[in-house]
Amino acid sequence: MTLRAVVLVLLVAGAGVVPTLPRWPRRIGALGLAALSSWWLGLDSTMEGGTLHQISTGHGITVADFVSVDGFLVALYALVLRRR
Repeated sequence: MTLRAVVLVLLVAGAGVVPTLPRWPRRIGALGLAALSSWWLGLDSTMEGGTLHQISTGHGITVADFVSVDGFLVALYALVLRRR
């Protein structure tokens, strides 16, 4: 398994688990999820899929970039989530 695949699995699993954790572990998990999302943006791979919008020559928004966006949104949700 490559590093890219491991990061992707951690992002997907973290997005499902982090919001369900108690308060302090959830905050730590949310920060870790945000860090993994940032790292995923920097990984250049064949797993990116098609280019949805070209920003400049050699740079654009790809399908895989939405994994990072989802990771950031789940991390933000987990940070502001209040447990009853």
